[in-house]
Amino acid sequence: HVRRRLRHLLRLHRLISPLQSSSRVWQPARRTTLAAAAEKYDIPDLSRSLRQMMISDIYKFPGTFLENYALSCSYGWKEEAKFVSQFCPPPSARLHGEFLMMLDTSSLLKLIGLHQSRKEIVTHALTISYQTNIPEETRLRNLRWECLGYHPGGGCRSHHHDKGLWHLLKFHLISELERSSPIEAKGKLGEGGSFWSESRLTPVWTEECTKCSNTFFKRSMVAKEFNRIFDTLPMMVD
Repeated sequence: HVRRRLRHLLRLHRLISPLQSSSRVWQPARRTTLAAAAEKYDIPDLSRSLRQMMISDIYKFPGTFLENYALSCSYGWKEEAKFVSQFCPPPSARLHGEFLMMLDTSSLLKLIGLHQSRKEIVTHALTISYQTNIPEETRLRNLRWECLGYHPGGGCRSHHHDKGLWHLLKFHLISELERSSPIEAKGKLGEGGSFWSESRLTPVWTEECTKCSNTFFKRSMVAKEFNRIFDTLPMMVD
Protein backbone atom coordinates (compact mmCIF):
# COMPACT_ATOMS: atom_id res chain seq x y z
CA HIS A 1 0.00 0.00 0.00
CA VAL A 2 2.80 2.41 0.92
CA ARG A 3 4.71 1.56 -2.27
CA ARG A 4 1.59 2.19 -4.40
CA ARG A 5 1.07 5.58 -2.78
CA LEU A 6 4.70 6.51 -3.33
CA ARG A 7 4.59 5.48 -6.99
CA HIS A 8 1.45 7.56 -7.46
CA LEU A 9 3.17 10.54 -5.83
CA LEU A 10 6.21 10.13 -8.04
CA ARG A 11 4.11 9.96 -11.19
CA LEU A 12 2.43 13.20 -10.17
CA HIS A 13 5.84 14.82 -9.88
CA ARG A 14 6.82 13.32 -13.26
CA LEU A 15 10.11 11.93 -11.96
CA ILE A 16 10.04 8.31 -13.04
CA SER A 17 10.16 8.85 -16.80
CA PRO A 18 13.35 10.66 -17.86
CA LEU A 19 11.54 11.87 -20.99
CA GLN A 20 8.86 13.65 -18.98
CA SER A 21 10.87 14.85 -16.04
CA SER A 22 12.20 18.36 -15.63
CA SER A 23 14.85 18.92 -12.97
CA ARG A 24 14.10 22.63 -13.01
CA VAL A 25 10.88 22.10 -11.06
CA TRP A 26 12.59 20.26 -8.22
CA GLN A 27 13.45 21.76 -4.89
CA PRO A 28 16.58 20.37 -3.17
CA ALA A 29 14.55 19.31 -0.13
CA ARG A 30 12.08 17.41 -2.34
CA ARG A 31 14.93 15.69 -4.17
CA THR A 32 16.45 14.58 -0.86
CA THR A 33 13.08 13.29 0.36
CA LEU A 34 12.52 11.36 -2.86
CA ALA A 35 16.01 9.85 -2.72
CA ALA A 36 15.38 8.75 0.86
CA ALA A 37 11.99 7.26 -0.10
CA ALA A 38 13.53 5.40 -3.04
CA GLU A 39 16.11 3.79 -0.76
CA LYS A 40 13.78 3.10 2.15
CA TYR A 41 10.98 1.55 0.08
CA ASP A 42 13.29 -0.04 -2.50
CA ILE A 43 12.03 1.73 -5.62
CA PRO A 44 14.92 1.18 -8.06
CA ASP A 45 13.34 3.02 -10.99
CA LEU A 46 13.26 6.28 -9.01
CA SER A 47 16.77 5.82 -7.67
CA ARG A 48 18.02 5.06 -11.18
CA SER A 49 16.22 8.11 -12.58
CA LEU A 50 17.74 10.43 -9.99
CA ARG A 51 21.22 9.08 -10.62
CA GLN A 52 20.92 9.34 -14.39
CA MET A 53 19.72 12.93 -14.18
CA MET A 54 22.59 13.86 -11.90
CA ILE A 55 25.11 12.52 -14.41
CA SER A 56 23.41 13.76 -17.58
CA ASP A 57 22.91 17.39 -16.54
CA ILE A 58 24.61 18.25 -13.28
CA TYR A 59 24.19 21.99 -13.85
CA LYS A 60 20.39 21.70 -13.81
CA PHE A 61 20.28 19.18 -10.98
CA PRO A 62 18.95 20.94 -7.85
CA GLY A 63 21.23 21.77 -4.95
CA THR A 64 24.89 22.72 -4.76
CA PHE A 65 27.63 20.44 -6.00
CA LEU A 66 28.76 19.75 -2.44
CA GLU A 67 25.19 18.92 -1.44
CA ASN A 68 24.88 16.48 -4.33
CA TYR A 69 28.24 14.94 -3.47
CA ALA A 70 26.94 14.43 0.07
CA LEU A 71 23.68 12.97 -1.25
CA SER A 72 25.55 10.50 -3.46
CA CYS A 73 27.84 9.45 -0.62
CA SER A 74 24.90 9.03 1.77
CA TYR A 75 23.21 6.46 -0.47
CA GLY A 76 26.33 4.70 -1.69
CA TRP A 77 26.14 6.04 -5.23
CA LYS A 78 29.88 5.66 -5.81
CA GLU A 79 30.08 6.57 -9.50
CA GLU A 80 27.85 9.60 -9.01
CA ALA A 81 29.94 10.74 -6.02
CA LYS A 82 33.12 10.48 -8.12
CA PHE A 83 31.50 12.36 -10.98
CA VAL A 84 30.16 15.19 -8.80
CA SER A 85 33.45 15.56 -6.88
CA GLN A 86 35.12 17.19 -9.91
CA PHE A 87 32.62 20.06 -9.61
CA CYS A 88 33.17 20.56 -5.86
CA PRO A 89 35.42 23.40 -4.65
CA PRO A 90 37.88 22.75 -1.82
CA PRO A 91 35.72 22.26 1.29
CA SER A 92 35.69 25.18 3.72
CA ALA A 93 34.14 25.01 7.19
CA ARG A 94 33.35 28.73 6.96
CA LEU A 95 31.68 28.56 3.54
CA HIS A 96 30.31 25.03 3.42
CA GLY A 97 29.84 23.99 7.04
CA GLU A 98 26.18 23.03 6.61
CA PHE A 99 26.91 20.63 3.74
CA LEU A 100 30.09 19.23 5.27
CA MET A 101 28.04 18.11 8.28
CA MET A 102 26.08 15.87 5.89
CA LEU A 103 29.23 13.95 4.92
CA ASP A 104 30.64 10.90 6.64
CA THR A 105 34.28 11.14 7.65
CA SER A 106 35.57 8.91 4.84
CA SER A 107 33.80 10.89 2.10
CA LEU A 108 34.96 14.20 3.54
CA LEU A 109 38.57 13.01 3.78
CA LYS A 110 38.47 11.84 0.16
CA LEU A 111 37.36 15.28 -0.99
CA ILE A 112 39.94 17.04 1.18
CA GLY A 113 42.60 14.62 -0.07
CA LEU A 114 41.73 15.33 -3.71
CA HIS A 115 42.29 19.06 -3.34
CA GLN A 116 45.31 18.64 -1.09
CA SER A 117 47.11 16.38 -3.57
CA ARG A 118 46.35 18.78 -6.44
CA LYS A 119 47.76 21.71 -4.48
CA GLU A 120 50.89 19.80 -3.39
CA ILE A 121 51.74 18.76 -6.96
CA VAL A 122 51.29 22.30 -8.29
CA THR A 123 53.23 23.89 -5.42
CA HIS A 124 56.15 21.56 -6.07
CA ALA A 125 55.99 22.11 -9.83
CA LEU A 126 56.21 25.89 -9.48
CA THR A 127 59.73 25.61 -8.10
CA ILE A 128 61.64 26.19 -11.33
CA SER A 129 64.21 23.59 -12.33
CA TYR A 130 67.21 25.55 -13.66
CA GLN A 131 69.65 22.64 -13.82
CA THR A 132 69.80 20.28 -16.76
CA ASN A 133 72.39 17.87 -15.34
CA ILE A 134 69.96 16.07 -13.03
CA PRO A 135 67.78 13.01 -13.80
CA GLU A 136 65.02 13.87 -16.28
CA GLU A 137 62.46 12.09 -14.10
CA THR A 138 63.24 14.57 -11.33
CA ARG A 139 63.13 17.60 -13.65
CA LEU A 140 59.77 16.60 -15.12
CA ARG A 141 58.09 17.22 -11.77
CA ASN A 142 59.03 20.90 -11.98
CA LEU A 143 58.65 23.65 -14.55
CA ARG A 144 61.80 23.56 -16.66
CA TRP A 145 63.58 26.88 -17.07
CA GLU A 146 64.40 26.42 -20.74
CA CYS A 147 60.69 25.85 -21.50
CA LEU A 148 59.46 29.11 -19.99
CA GLY A 149 60.90 31.60 -22.46
CA TYR A 150 62.33 31.74 -25.95
CA HIS A 151 65.31 33.83 -27.06
CA PRO A 152 66.10 33.98 -30.78
CA GLY A 153 69.68 33.01 -31.52
CA GLY A 154 70.10 31.25 -28.18
CA GLY A 155 70.07 34.34 -25.98
CA CYS A 156 71.82 34.57 -22.64
CA ARG A 157 69.00 32.94 -20.64
CA SER A 158 70.28 34.51 -17.43
CA HIS A 159 68.59 33.14 -14.30
CA HIS A 160 68.60 36.51 -12.58
CA HIS A 161 64.93 37.30 -12.91
CA ASP A 162 62.93 38.97 -10.12
CA LYS A 163 62.00 36.06 -7.84
CA GLY A 164 59.33 38.25 -6.26
CA LEU A 165 57.47 38.42 -9.57
CA TRP A 166 57.64 34.64 -9.93
CA HIS A 167 56.23 34.31 -6.42
CA LEU A 168 53.42 36.63 -7.50
CA LEU A 169 52.51 34.22 -10.29
CA LYS A 170 52.84 31.27 -7.91
CA PHE A 171 50.58 32.95 -5.34
CA HIS A 172 47.83 33.66 -7.88
CA LEU A 173 47.97 30.14 -9.34
CA ILE A 174 47.67 28.47 -5.95
CA SER A 175 44.92 30.91 -4.92
CA GLU A 176 42.91 29.82 -7.96
CA LEU A 177 43.29 26.18 -6.91
CA GLU A 178 42.23 26.97 -3.36
CA ARG A 179 38.89 28.43 -4.45
CA SER A 180 38.08 26.47 -7.61
CA SER A 181 36.70 23.03 -8.36
CA PRO A 182 38.85 20.85 -10.64
CA ILE A 183 36.50 21.64 -13.54
CA GLU A 184 36.62 25.39 -12.89
CA ALA A 185 40.41 25.34 -12.50
CA LYS A 186 40.82 23.50 -15.80
CA GLY A 187 38.80 26.17 -17.57
CA LYS A 188 40.71 29.07 -16.01
CA LEU A 189 44.24 27.63 -15.96
CA GLY A 190 44.24 25.63 -19.21
CA GLU A 191 46.52 26.86 -22.01
CA GLY A 192 43.78 29.09 -23.41
CA GLY A 193 42.34 29.98 -20.01
CA SER A 194 41.51 33.53 -18.93
CA PHE A 195 43.97 33.41 -16.02
CA TRP A 196 47.04 33.87 -18.22
CA SER A 197 45.74 37.11 -19.76
CA GLU A 198 44.86 38.84 -16.49
CA SER A 199 46.41 42.27 -16.08
CA ARG A 200 47.73 41.48 -12.61
CA LEU A 201 50.27 39.16 -14.25
CA THR A 202 51.58 41.75 -16.74
CA PRO A 203 54.73 42.48 -14.65
CA VAL A 204 55.70 38.79 -14.95
CA TRP A 205 55.51 38.83 -18.76
CA THR A 206 57.21 42.18 -19.26
CA GLU A 207 60.26 41.83 -17.00
CA GLU A 208 63.41 42.12 -19.13
CA CYS A 209 66.86 40.69 -18.64
CA THR A 210 69.43 43.41 -17.83
CA LYS A 211 72.03 41.60 -19.95
CA CYS A 212 70.20 40.94 -23.22
CA SER A 213 66.98 43.01 -22.85
CA ASN A 214 64.79 40.00 -23.74
CA THR A 215 61.83 39.18 -21.51
CA PHE A 216 62.43 36.29 -19.13
CA PHE A 217 59.04 34.62 -19.49
CA LYS A 218 56.82 34.10 -22.52
CA ARG A 219 53.19 33.79 -21.46
CA SER A 220 52.21 31.06 -23.93
CA MET A 221 55.28 28.98 -23.08
CA VAL A 222 54.72 29.25 -19.31
CA ALA A 223 51.06 28.25 -19.78
CA LYS A 224 52.08 25.26 -21.90
CA GLU A 225 54.80 24.09 -19.51
CA PHE A 226 52.48 24.53 -16.51
CA ASN A 227 49.74 22.53 -18.22
CA ARG A 228 52.17 19.70 -18.93
CA ILE A 229 51.94 19.00 -15.19
CA PHE A 230 48.50 20.46 -14.52
CA ASP A 231 46.88 18.04 -16.99
CA THR A 232 48.11 15.09 -14.90
CA LEU A 233 46.34 16.21 -11.72
CA PRO A 234 43.56 14.01 -10.35
CA MET A 235 40.11 15.40 -11.17
CA MET A 236 37.90 13.17 -9.02
CA VAL A 237 37.98 11.34 -5.69
CA ASP A 238 39.08 7.71 -5.72
